[in-house]
Amino acid sequence: VISLYGRAAAAASPEPTLLDNFAEFLLDVSPESLRDPNRAYELAQRAVSATGRSQHLPLKTLSRAMAALGVYDGAIASAKEALALPEAIRSWTTEQWLVDLLREHGTAAELESFLLTQLERHRLQRGEDEPLMAKTLRHLAQLHRRLGQLGPAEQRYRESLAQLRKSRDETYWEVARAK
Repeated sequence: VISLYGRAAAAASPEPTLLDNFAEFLLDVSPESLRDPNRAYELAQRAVSATGRSQHLPLKTLSRAMAALGVYDGAIASAKEALALPEAIRSWTTEQWLVDLLREHGTAAELESFLLTQLERHRLQRGEDEPLMAKTLRHLAQLHRRLGQLGPAEQRYRESLAQLRKSRDETYWEVARAK
């Protein structure tokens, strides 16, 4: 697989999606001994450049490659850039990635600021009934809980459940988990 991807990536003008997929493969392949974050970084850079920094998935992959190389400030910046793109508002996996990065390598204030901004973006772009807002609200609740702020944590958990109930049945797994 690595050889096939390598030949395709060596073409004069490979598709950005191919470069991105190859980079992701090199970050996730098993066994771990086959992983190559340096090459993944180079491929992700090419994919981001080829798309004019206009697609969130190559930026997310670039962020992941930077994190694998220990370049956490760059990883956070690339993830934020990815999530600032309009198409990324519905990417809960990209949001989760940035939340994890900020939790491990950022500050609580930076994480809270990102989550509050993300909530506002959901409201403006997707409307008050956007179910993905529940995930952002849950992230805020978890942050408050980790900080020992139990009152605000409880409030955000309640908001998360109320948000889910706007568009999901009581039997939906996330509603049941939120209860």
